[in-house]
Amino acid sequence: MTLRVVSERTEWFTIGKYTVLRFVPPFRLSALFSLFHRLLKSGSGHQVKLRLSIGYVHLTKRYRMTTLIVFCARFLFVSSFLCFGAVMYKSDNPQRKALMLRAILVALLSIALAKGLGAVYYEPRPFVVQHIQPLVPHEPDSGFPSDHTLLVFACAFLLVPFSRPAALITLLIGSAVGTARVLSHLHSPLDIGASIVFALLANVVAAFLIRLPAQPDR
Repeated sequence: MTLRVVSERTEWFTIGKYTVLRFVPPFRLSALFSLFHRLLKSGSGHQVKLRLSIGYVHLTKRYRMTTLIVFCARFLFVSSFLCFGAVMYKSDNPQRKALMLRAILVALLSIALAKGLGAVYYEPRPFVVQHIQPLVPHEPDSGFPSDHTLLVFACAFLLVPFSRPAALITLLIGSAVGTARVLSHLHSPLDIGASIVFALLANVVAAFLIRLPAQPDR
């Protein structure tokens, strides 16, 4: 088998009596005509077989995975607010008041931990260290901790005593967000782990300071 690379998006090679062309879309129509012209001038007499699908399928799978990672890294954290709102809506007035007070305290404690320890410890973002382009554009500042992951896990731990199904869903959302932030080269696993620990500490303190109302006997 003889391989001849014509350009970065097209290549052609011979297998037996066939000359196989492979394209990686997108490609220009002029490149296609140029390839046919070169084959005709070569006078090899080989039959031409086009394979447009292989490169396209690989490119499509990679594009879809990248799109999913970017979506989870940038926008998925918003769904944690929906879980919080659903629990708020289904709770009675005493439970709703306790949930709101805990949420405010958890938010303040999480911000204090993130900003305080983030100012003391500097962790460069992976795309800065590796000199690569991140999937999500971002300033080359400190990545410690991950604010997106901190927010979702703080919400997940907050919902545990109020609705375990909603808390489990939010934990899964947080896992997806943290994983996507790492795959996007925005954060290291250390940033994600620190965010989870900060969210847990904030909820432990809030649970100690704000007690849940007693459930009425039924």
